[in-house]
Amino acid sequence: MSLRVPLATLPEGARVTEAVTAMVKSGQGVIGVLREERLVGVFTYHDLAERVLMVKRDPESTSIGDVMTKGMHTVPADASTELAFRKLVEKNVGYLPVVDAEGRPHGMLEFRSLLLHRLRDVTGQLESIIRYFATDSIGGD
Repeated sequence: MSLRVPLATLPEGARVTEAVTAMVKSGQGVIGVLREERLVGVFTYHDLAERVLMVKRDPESTSIGDVMTKGMHTVPADASTELAFRKLVEKNVGYLPVVDAEGRPHGMLEFRSLLLHRLRDVTGQLESIIRYFATDSIGGD
């Protein structure tokens, strides 16, 4: 899938402050959480707000493994963009980590990018239909 973007990752023992720094550097609100190279969760700004700041946990001493989102939705590395878009809509999430058969991350797909891709495709189809009708005449010329 060419629409994949990198997914920044950290080991589950990394501290919340490290994760926030990685999110800021990557420009994304999600960090993949790894255990022995396998994706076991994600840490998001929502997790930061709800599971760290609101309950007054110390971000310097709290590991992301303790406050991450487990059971996140993923797509296999060979998934079509159509399948990924459908899953994003059905699960009402903004991103999907892409994983291989062993659960190792290979980037992620973002709702915004997939939506723009689909809109460009539909726009191209509509333009083709408009051109067809605009150039068609009674004689078929």
